[in-house]
Amino acid sequence: MKYGEYIREKYKTPQGKKEVIIKRWKTRGLIEEDYDKIYEEYQNATNCQECDVVFGSFGDKTGTYKVMDHCHDTGKFRNYLCVGCNTRRG
Repeated sequence: MKYGEYIREKYKTPQGKKEVIIKRWKTRGLIEEDYDKIYEEYQNATNCQECDVVFGSFGDKTGTYKVMDHCHDTGKFRNYLCVGCNTRRG
């Protein structure tokens, strides 16, 4: 099984999805003490904490899907944002 297939299969279970998302955050530089807490808050966030838009879905071409924003210098979590606000923030 190729890695991409493995990830797609793993993403189908709640625990697998959680593991994949947290690993992605770590790979992108998030440094936190309690990834489980951040993940639970991420799952429950419904609106962008910058512009208050209701989060859309990845691939819906609205630019409103949910991302986890962090400081690229310190690695610390900042907000749950829509991709548009996250891109503007940098």
